[in-house]
Amino acid sequence: MHIVIAAITAVAGLFWALTALRNSGFQFSSLNPFLAIRRWRWSTEYNSKPLFKLSRPMDAAAVLLAATARADGAISTDQKQAMLRMFRENFQLSESEASELWLATTHLLRDELSVAANVDKILERSANGFEREQIADLLAMLRRIAAMDGSINEEQQRLIAGVEAFFASRSAPKQAWR
Repeated sequence: MHIVIAAITAVAGLFWALTALRNSGFQFSSLNPFLAIRRWRWSTEYNSKPLFKLSRPMDAAAVLLAATARADGAISTDQKQAMLRMFRENFQLSESEASELWLATTHLLRDELSVAANVDKILERSANGFEREQIADLLAMLRRIAAMDGSINEEQQRLIAGVEAFFASRSAPKQAWR
C-alpha cells in the first residue's frame, strides 16, 4: 500500500512541477531540437540585411553601380541617367524595368554607409551567376560611373578594388597541399 501512495504522490508532484513551470513562462516546445534549429535559421535569415540577400547578378551589379556613384557625394542627374541607360543597354531592360531597378537599388542603399567594406557580403549569394564577360562588363561600368564626375576618389577605388579582389579570389586555382 505504501508503494501505491508513493507512486501517486510522485505523479502528483510531477504534475504540480510541470504546471508551475508552464505558469512561470517555460515552454516545453523549446526542448525540441528540430524546432530550435528551425528558429535559429529563421532568426539568422530574418535579422540579416536585405542588401546581403541579393541572389540575381543584375541586382548585385545595380547596387554596386549606385554605391559607386554615391561614394563621391550625392548622385548627379547625369550619373542617374547614365546608370538608367546602362541598365537598359547592358541588362536588356525596358524603360520601366530600369526605373524599378533604380528605385529598388536606391532603397537598399538608403541606410548603408560604406559598401566597400561589405562587397563580399553583397556578392556572396549572386557570385555563381556571374560569367567572365559579365564580370568584365561590371568592372568597366563601375569605372565609367566613377570617372563620370572627374577623377576616381578613394572610396570608389576601394569599392572597385573590392569587386576585383572578390572575383579574383573566386576564380583563383585551388592549390593542393604539398
